[in-house]
Amino acid sequence: MLIRLQTFVQRQGIFHNWFAKLSALLIAIALWFVATAERRTTATRSLDVPLEIRGLNENRVLNDLPKKIQISIQGARGEIEQIEPSNLEASISVSNLEDGFFSQDVRIDAPQSVKVLRFEPKRVSATLKSVVRQNVLVRIAALDNIPVLPASFSVTAIGTSEQVGRVVFALGLSGNSETGLTPVDRNGQLVEGVKLEPDRISLR
Repeated sequence: MLIRLQTFVQRQGIFHNWFAKLSALLIAIALWFVATAERRTTATRSLDVPLEIRGLNENRVLNDLPKKIQISIQGARGEIEQIEPSNLEASISVSNLEDGFFSQDVRIDAPQSVKVLRFEPKRVSATLKSVVRQNVLVRIAALDNIPVLPASFSVTAIGTSEQVGRVVFALGLSGNSETGLTPVDRNGQLVEGVKLEPDRISLR
């Protein structure tokens, strides 16, 4: 049996030029380690990820909420360098919250290949308010310093009750066939956060 095995090995040439074959194998293993070294090296990275608000519809608004969450992740260098903010998710849900002030933990979702080391802020606070709609009269201001002239129609002001309550009228400028409208208070100052529908009108 042993003689037959030796004869088989000799015929197959398994150990023929064995030093060259062993050297080639070692070189191949070394090249593989070099080629995969970058992917096996651990790296960290910080990304600014937009905060997603779940359960927020057009009839509600949020005030004083941070727009982005800074997330630090760790993983294989080759994978970490390919990660974009769109591959990560930072979110809160307001679907079951009533109007008013709230404070909630931020939820982070990341690919399984990376580890989330930390993120800031971990908890966010904001005020949730319902949106109201109210008709406001349009006033047209002439460019030649003529006093504001009344118009015969109105537009819809959209915002929180506090914001819309400050709007006295929607102000436009004469002199063109079309003008944009701005929500203003009794002092003629812009009321921020209010949307007008429509926000442009034709003067002809």
